[in-house]
Amino acid sequence: MYKRPARIVIAAIVDDGRARMVARLASAPAMTRWIQARSAASICRLSPEDFDWADLVVAVDSAAANAFPAAHAGKHRLTTWNLPPAGSPDVEGAAIAALSGMIGGMRMLSRMDEDHGEG
Repeated sequence: MYKRPARIVIAAIVDDGRARMVARLASAPAMTRWIQARSAASICRLSPEDFDWADLVVAVDSAAANAFPAAHAGKHRLTTWNLPPAGSPDVEGAAIAALSGMIGGMRMLSRMDEDHGEG
């Protein structure tokens, strides 16, 4: 099923550091088999190149999800992670948990494909 790592663009409403932190965490060798991540300065200003490249847009919280450009809402996949605010001592752990959950789901789907002869 997965011929290449999933491409995700991570964004908040403003560049508060959370999207860049998630992209940095996603660059760990254990994660790059499954995902490639880019951060964006703002979910409001995603570029056409971001949409062309990404399989999924990740909003770091509900405020960012609510600001997702309406013109793209029906055409592009969006998920919301509800990370703690920037500067919170829990934000990195929450980001790691969200990334791990995403990759865990991908691993499970990959195993299902292998069990059915599709991998």
